[in-house]
Amino acid sequence: MLSQDAGIRIFGGSSRSLAQKSFRISARKSSYFNETKYDGAGKFKYALFPNRLKADGTELTQYDSFVLRNGGNDSIVNNGAQNVRTSLLRDGLASLITSSASDNVDCMAYRPVIVILNGQYYGILNMREHENDNYVANVYDIEDKENITVISSELDTDAGERYDGSWFYYKQDEGPEGELDKFIKLLKDIKAGKYTFEQASKYIDMQNFMEYCAINVFICNTDWPHNNVRVWKYSDGKYKFMLRDADLGMARYTVASQSYDMPSELYTKAEAQNLRYLLWPCLTSEQKNKLYNYEGVPPIGAGTYPDPLHIQGLLNFCLKNDGFRNDFVKYCEKLATVLWTPSHLNALLSERKAIIEVEMKYNFYRWSESISETYYDYWSETTIGGSMVQWMNMRSGADGYFLKEVYAVCNTY
Repeated sequence: MLSQDAGIRIFGGSSRSLAQKSFRISARKSSYFNETKYDGAGKFKYALFPNRLKADGTELTQYDSFVLRNGGNDSIVNNGAQNVRTSLLRDGLASLITSSASDNVDCMAYRPVIVILNGQYYGILNMREHENDNYVANVYDIEDKENITVISSELDTDAGERYDGSWFYYKQDEGPEGELDKFIKLLKDIKAGKYTFEQASKYIDMQNFMEYCAINVFICNTDWPHNNVRVWKYSDGKYKFMLRDADLGMARYTVASQSYDMPSELYTKAEAQNLRYLLWPCLTSEQKNKLYNYEGVPPIGAGTYPDPLHIQGLLNFCLKNDGFRNDFVKYCEKLATVLWTPSHLNALLSERKAIIEVEMKYNFYRWSESISETYYDYWSETTIGGSMVQWMNMRSGADGYFLKEVYAVCNTY
């Protein structure tokens, strides 16, 4: 059991507008508080996430901060498009899938918790790790934290138009001055042909990048890579990509197939042709002609993102290399036929649903002003028992839509 005073603030981007907020909880030293009333320990010295291991294989037992997340696009109080399809599970499932599939891709550990705020029941929030320099230092036992660089993408919907590339940009969260400019220049120079694959591999951890891309494509994370990118490096080491928000994937949306007025990425059913969707601005005319049995999910005709964060171009560059492309295909095959087969995915979903199922009744009741409490039956039987199970059965496996898409796109190179 852990009991200590700490700092709390609202956390997140667009999800701040939801009735149920996300929060960041930060450990503070006693000197931060009015010491006559509060006492801070400076660290949360507790295994908040059981079986969460550090890079050296030992249990992670101290944290500087953590996040209580409302689920974002997958929050039950999300009153936007197709809100009855929310599950409160997708982002956590994405992290569990990633942590089991890769030792090379950092992701935020996940644990659903019941929250009491100001003495009132606040429902279920997902406790998550906070990906920043403290996270990297704690996981990798790095003492000189000032040499850890963390760079994240940001979103500004007041800048330009959705598909002109101006909404999305990078900012440096932590690290030595000038690292942001170096990173952006590296990506632009790679796209411009100023590096060979071998030269680029000196600066980017290509095994990490390959697995990171494969996992995002596998889970149908179409809110990436024009958005939701985070990367870190230590000192003069290589850049490594971290899984970020993935709450839009795994059959969360189908609405983009019904209207070009909707953002084109809002289609994440099992048959989503999301690898060609993200690479489309980078492909040659010859490649596009080979792929033009495109049935429109996600719908290219509604618009595509012109690589504002340079990750689409980086993946296209890497897939031109025979070794990377072969490794990518083999890893995708391993994902779908060994690590996360339909039966494995279904078992994971059943396990995680069972953990929150009873409490979800109270959760729906607590937020009944934002979403009908009668949605509980729909949540259990249709969203999870229907659309998410169907996604898992049709997306993965040797004959699943994921591998069909990987083969179709990679065979054009």
